[in-house]
Amino acid sequence: MTKDLIPIDGLIAFAGSEHAVQVFGADGAKRMSEHAQTIKAAGDAYCDCPACSAAAAILEKKKEMLA
Repeated sequence: MTKDLIPIDGLIAFAGSEHAVQVFGADGAKRMSEHAQTIKAAGDAYCDCPACSAAAAILEKKKEMLA
C-alpha cells in the first residue's frame, strides 16, 4: 500500500460514513459506495478517481522517471 492511493476498502469505509454524507450528500455517498463495491468486485485494489488514477500512473513509471 502507498499513501498516495486510497485502498478500495478505505474508499468503501469512507463512502459509508457520515462524513461522506456531509461532503457529498446522501445520494452522492450512496453512489460512491455502490461504485466502490463494483470496482472491488471487479478486482480493483485502489480508488479509481482521477487523483488516484494519476498517482497510480506516476508510480507505475517511478523507476523510469528516477533513472
